[in-house]
Amino acid sequence: MLATFFITNQDPSLIINGVFNPFLVTLSILTAIFAAYFSAYLIDLAKETRFKSYQRLANSTAALVLSGGIWSMHFIGMLAFSLCTNISYDPAITFLSFIPAFLACLTAISLLVKSNKKFIDLLVPSVLLGAGIGTMHYSGMAAMELSPLLRYDPLMFGLSIIVAVVLAFISLYTRFNISQHFPKFTVIQARLISAIILGFAVAGMHYMGMAATRFVATSPLLNDSSKDSQLTFVAISVVFSTMLLTAIVAIINGMVRYRMLLEEKTGNESRLEAILSTAIDGIVTIDHLGHILSFNNAAVGIFGWSEAEVRGKNVKMLMADDIANHHDDYLSKADHIDLGKVIGINRDVFAKHKNGHLFPIRLGIGEVNQPGHNSLFVGFITDLSEQRTLQQNLVKKEQQYRSLMDNMPGVVFRCHINEQWSMIFISPSIHELTGYIPSEFINKNIEFGNLLYKDDIPHINEAIDQAITDKSQYSIEYRVRHRNGNLIWVLEKGSFEFNEHGVAIWIDGVLVDISERRKYEDKLKLAKIAAEDAAQAKQSFMANMSHEIRTPMNSIIGFSDLLMDTPLDQEQQKHLITVNNAARSLLRLLNEILDSAKLEKGKLTIEPVHFNLQPMLDSIISTFWLEAKKKDLALNLTIK
Repeated sequence: MLATFFITNQDPSLIINGVFNPFLVTLSILTAIFAAYFSAYLIDLAKETRFKSYQRLANSTAALVLSGGIWSMHFIGMLAFSLCTNISYDPAITFLSFIPAFLACLTAISLLVKSNKKFIDLLVPSVLLGAGIGTMHYSGMAAMELSPLLRYDPLMFGLSIIVAVVLAFISLYTRFNISQHFPKFTVIQARLISAIILGFAVAGMHYMGMAATRFVATSPLLNDSSKDSQLTFVAISVVFSTMLLTAIVAIINGMVRYRMLLEEKTGNESRLEAILSTAIDGIVTIDHLGHILSFNNAAVGIFGWSEAEVRGKNVKMLMADDIANHHDDYLSKADHIDLGKVIGINRDVFAKHKNGHLFPIRLGIGEVNQPGHNSLFVGFITDLSEQRTLQQNLVKKEQQYRSLMDNMPGVVFRCHINEQWSMIFISPSIHELTGYIPSEFINKNIEFGNLLYKDDIPHINEAIDQAITDKSQYSIEYRVRHRNGNLIWVLEKGSFEFNEHGVAIWIDGVLVDISERRKYEDKLKLAKIAAEDAAQAKQSFMANMSHEIRTPMNSIIGFSDLLMDTPLDQEQQKHLITVNNAARSLLRLLNEILDSAKLEKGKLTIEPVHFNLQPMLDSIISTFWLEAKKKDLALNLTIK
């Protein structure tokens, strides 16, 4: 079967040679370059577009133009070849020869659009393009109907395919990578160089294929009936047909691209309108004369005017009077003013509400440059009324807290948990407590840990560590050294702030000067000791006094008891009984005094004793009878 396609044993006497028309050869090459350039343009559009439908259309039309250019180049190249015999073409095979070229071009272009410009990504499309060009050429040659036999030289046949693949690869590599090697080349220049190389790939393959063709004569009688003028006309007609096809493709691409761009523009406008209508900040657009062109919903809410009420009016109606008076003059001199100091800079100014009151806003201005038209200006407006109110409230609260800290009887602090107790914040009252001002602690000129009395540090650390372990508040008393050298007793109460890992990061606490309280407590301790000493002295005195008085009392009681046993008249007996009872009463009184001493010591015991009320009352009367008689008073006891 290969013998009907290739020729190995050539008989030079039977080989028929033809000639080429230079004009048509040149025309065929230009046709291939033109088709390659326009295809490259469509490939670039396909790579840049984000519309999948347009990308598919661009791929298909680029493949159609390139395969049409290949087919036209082949047909013109065949018309440029003159052979001394009659040549005709099978219409069906001629038409079908276009299909392999189109499919190969379509596949290669689709791969190119998705490629990353790497070597391997360009190799497959290059092979497809070379194969498509070769298939189209040899399919078109098969459509020839002529007397001589059509055979091919195997070596030249293979070289023609290699030339097509290599030049196609060089063309694609040049298109996508020439800018890296020659940065000064524009896109058009890179595209043109790539198109020229690809055009020569198509033409090179064709004419290498023609060089591989061998026309073997089967009869000595050959008639030359070619007509150059008609061939030239047909060739030019093919070129114009190719250009017309390209123009139609370009128009179709332009219309589709315009429609897609219009849809994109409409979509962008819809999105922009949605953004403007839902923006939190007010957005106002004005022309170069200050007339309002647009007024979004947020601006309506900020100023109180509807868009219909302000559209076409001067924007100074929204400004405070001191700014509005100079606005028109400022716009008229805008060409002579450095807008860089205004555009893109936020300023806090006052604006005028519909009801006439002024309110604070933050205004940012942007410029929209329109080629061939006057610039537009866009104002971005943020209502600062709530923010200013919040700021004022924060200032008031800060003043309240600062006043509270300054006037509270103690020092408020926040410090790191380290050996130096480095202060993060400390209230001004620290000056009264230690003699140092807050900035000295904050700037680390002095550390609070350096003021602690050394003997108290272990006790302080133990209390802090225990509170951290228990994650509880703590209260400790210790001494600090004042700037003047005196020791000051302080009471510290604090709590800890823990991070997400449960580690204490700082202490929030209060320091209170308790020096006066400690002095008072020391005085109370001394007073207690003195009181205890006085009580001890009183007890000693009472013990001694009771011993000294009991001895004569016992003698009086004893001798009075003896006298009562002697013969006495009634009056003497009565007086002696009174003396005895008085002595016993005095002795009982001494015992009670001693009992009170026992009571102070908590050693008193109460014993129940039986007694007779009448003798006790009589004893009491007898005790006071003598004193009453001396005063001429009658003291009588009546019991009923």
